[in-house]
Amino acid sequence: IFNEQSQIATAAFLSWFKETYKLNSAYEFELISEKRDDLNNTHFEYVLKIEDVHLDMNWLNVHAKNGMVYQFNGNVEIVTSPPVSAPALDEKSALNLALQIVGAKNYLWQIEAEEQLLKRRMANQAATYFPVGTMVLTKNPENLEGKHILAWQFDIYTTELQKDQRIFIDASTGQKIKSYPLTFECNAGTVASTWYGTQNINTDKNGDDNFILLDDCGGAQIRTTQTDGSDFVEGDNNWT
Repeated sequence: IFNEQSQIATAAFLSWFKETYKLNSAYEFELISEKRDDLNNTHFEYVLKIEDVHLDMNWLNVHAKNGMVYQFNGNVEIVTSPPVSAPALDEKSALNLALQIVGAKNYLWQIEAEEQLLKRRMANQAATYFPVGTMVLTKNPENLEGKHILAWQFDIYTTELQKDQRIFIDASTGQKIKSYPLTFECNAGTVASTWYGTQNINTDKNGDDNFILLDDCGGAQIRTTQTDGSDFVEGDNNWT
């Protein structure tokens, strides 16, 4: 947050940011959203690229009024040696490997009714569930201190909701780096609370037809575990 004497002109902010945080010339900021609120503040949302390759999980929000930036926030990683080069694995080969890893029986782009529904919902006749690869720089979640990896990113939608996922394939080795679910497991349960009687909650399944105290239905993940980190488990989703 800037004080009034230190605010930066909106037009000069990105240059100031790159210089202040010593980002090399390969860094680019792609504007994906610009919104004005009722108080006449303008909010800019950027994602980051290096040599036109998206930097996964990196973003910058800039807040301005009357042409001056008064606040910014985000997550920007310093990549000292951008590992951007021609991928050893092309998009088609990477997709084939991703589909083998997902292992679904059927995919939504194979179902004409689902494709037509998507086109109508998006008001775009070119809309499709068929996965289009995006080249990204990402990290292995088990080695966040390690180097960035050049990867293919795909969003894969299946007829089995629990298999819908955003998957990252190493563009050099073809190995899966990580994946995120694209659909949420929202199982309606009840809990006998200490102070407020019976309340409704959402939970997840652990794959054994038992429910666990994980709620990711709202876009954020809320999880309650025992002191050793293991899940509380309930067979009928009615918690005491």
